[in-house]
Amino acid sequence: MAIIILTMFILYFPLYLYFKLAEFYFLLTCIIFFLYFALKYNDGDEYTGNRSWIFARKWNFNKSVVYKLPYPYQVGNVPRLFVVMGNITYFSVFSGFAIHGGLFENDVCVVMPPFLFYIPILRDILLWCGCVTYKGNDVSSTILSLLKRGKSVVYCPNHMNDFFTNDFQPVVPEVDVFQFILNNKIPIIPVLIENENARYWIWKNKLQRYFYYNTRWKWPFPFFFFVKLFGRNKPNVKVNIHLGPQMDVSLFEDTTQLSESFRNHFIHIIKSDV
Repeated sequence: MAIIILTMFILYFPLYLYFKLAEFYFLLTCIIFFLYFALKYNDGDEYTGNRSWIFARKWNFNKSVVYKLPYPYQVGNVPRLFVVMGNITYFSVFSGFAIHGGLFENDVCVVMPPFLFYIPILRDILLWCGCVTYKGNDVSSTILSLLKRGKSVVYCPNHMNDFFTNDFQPVVPEVDVFQFILNNKIPIIPVLIENENARYWIWKNKLQRYFYYNTRWKWPFPFFFFVKLFGRNKPNVKVNIHLGPQMDVSLFEDTTQLSESFRNHFIHIIKSDV
């Protein structure tokens, strides 16, 4: 009988301690999450880029994902707007500019969709890597605020407009974006992203189309993409990010001229890479 009692004690006492400690750790976890939501979740850093962590920005993770043409000059102290074309997943923008591996002399702020910053932990990772967002649809105020503070900004004006097309060709931004650039005399750098369709298998369906066209977030939820490891395409093909020379917007009188010059920049960049 004593042996049976001793055996039960040996078996069940650790289980008893586990549940007692689990209760303690559960309460400790609740306290930590409460402090996180109270102090950090609503601190507004997603609009300022103040939580950018230089160590995270210099990660070399992007070398396995993105191939970038040599950047012709360092960002320096003059704030500029990187206008991105051909973006589909946003992951290429993140891996190319947010964690740029020390490519830029000064860090740049990368504009991302607002709903990504609603997700705990993911929000913090984005903030550490210099990502920012905007309130409602007021992207221009966020960009101007960052530029006035001396920060360069990366922005994809087309969001995911080419997500539902078959050819994934780069789309020139809307006229109001160029009008915003002309009105504020913002130096811009054209950026072209290629090979996302070749690198990723992207899941698309009618539900995504509904969320994209009928909600203010303009996001095809649920969104899934995976690296193409097999098939006719080369496994792990890298995404190409072409960085063009800075455009002097003071030379243009209207958005038509600026749009045409912007398009010609891409034609020149693509031909030079062939």
